[in-house]
Amino acid sequence: MHKYSRGVNPVTRFLVAVAIAWAVLSVPLAGFSVAGEALDRIRATGILRAPFPDIWPPAVIQQPNGEIDGYDVEVLREIGRRIGAKVEYVKNSDGSVITWKEQTSGQWQGKYDIVVGGMSPTAERAEHLSFPAIYRYGMGVLAVNQSNSQIKTPADASGKRIGVLKASVHEKYLEREDFGILGMPPITYPIGDPVIVEFDHEEGAYDAVSDGKIDGTINTLPVILS
Repeated sequence: MHKYSRGVNPVTRFLVAVAIAWAVLSVPLAGFSVAGEALDRIRATGILRAPFPDIWPPAVIQQPNGEIDGYDVEVLREIGRRIGAKVEYVKNSDGSVITWKEQTSGQWQGKYDIVVGGMSPTAERAEHLSFPAIYRYGMGVLAVNQSNSQIKTPADASGKRIGVLKASVHEKYLEREDFGILGMPPITYPIGDPVIVEFDHEEGAYDAVSDGKIDGTINTLPVILS
């Protein structure tokens, strides 16, 4: 058992089972036609811009002083170091965090240069983004509130309300869509006809599980265990 520390109502939760096969997580840049221009600008200004990330340990951790750290943060810092640029995080003009849907769509509108946030290099995303490097692999799992006695296997989640990040591969998984990731092993789909509940940010899904508004959520194993 692991303490469910997300949201305003701390509860315990447990892993039901592996709900999705290995997911490839890579570093996307602007599309091929503008990637060179972006690199020239980064080198000229010495600034590498990236969206301020959602907090999802252990990839992104917020320290007591408000600063962020974690695996993805360190990867981005190292990229900046190697090209001689300082990382600068950006948000929307109203101060809100840029949604994952926008980041995966490629509609960056020049606001940032790179995303290091566990993005899987799907064929659809590759139409708008360049994926020059794979930096880790992750396994998706289904998690439910410990008080839920009905879901003991992924198949038990069939027809249930399952929360996912909007435009994520986990949403595609529940919709039984092909990810289009080369070299990915065959995927099984034990969850039948789920009621998919979309969230702009992952914290919303965790809070909804805590509050009993949805039956479960899917995310990568390290995030669920954190």
